[in-house]
Amino acid sequence: MVKEVIGEQGLTPLAVYGSGMGGAGFPTEVNDPYDLDAKHDLKVRVWPGGTTHKVLLENLGYHTAAVPFSELYTAMQTGVVDGQIGVTATITLENFADITKTWIQYNDHFESDFIFMNSDSFNNLSPEFQDAIREAAEQVSNEQFIAVEAADEASLQKMRDMGVTVVTYDKEQLEAIADRVRSQVWPEIKDELGDETYEALRSALNLN
Repeated sequence: MVKEVIGEQGLTPLAVYGSGMGGAGFPTEVNDPYDLDAKHDLKVRVWPGGTTHKVLLENLGYHTAAVPFSELYTAMQTGVVDGQIGVTATITLENFADITKTWIQYNDHFESDFIFMNSDSFNNLSPEFQDAIREAAEQVSNEQFIAVEAADEASLQKMRDMGVTVVTYDKEQLEAIADRVRSQVWPEIKDELGDETYEALRSALNLN
């Protein structure tokens, strides 16, 4: 899908460059983070213009408020919102370390970039050079997936060392969260994704 979209911009995607798994950060404690049905008297920032995380958080018992990222630090500092979602632990350490008291590693999204090349330049290369570039991009991508997993773990440990309460989930718990979100949240954001994307996503995960 990305190939089709950015192909219209004259770009050829070569590989995914991972940046980490997302979670939620709070300047306060969070009650019962392992209970998916718990009600949290907390208002969490979501970005303006989208519904994906708004529906997700409300399903998990939070209130939400749309705040631009440029205003998020002040909003958390002054209590306009009680938390944030949409970034990784590493990005949280870079931007909100001094006001984060609780971090919940929901794995709610995967932060990623793409390695891509101008399509005209790529198409003008011989097949041998095209293959070499693809192989190099894939190698960098594979190495980064290993490196970013280690970076995520290092950031979580750094949070713990700073006194932040870090909530993580084991495989079974993450699968329970995923099952809930796919059955209860995805139908609510279907209109934003579009029918084609929604069905392709479900098909890719053998949910049809």
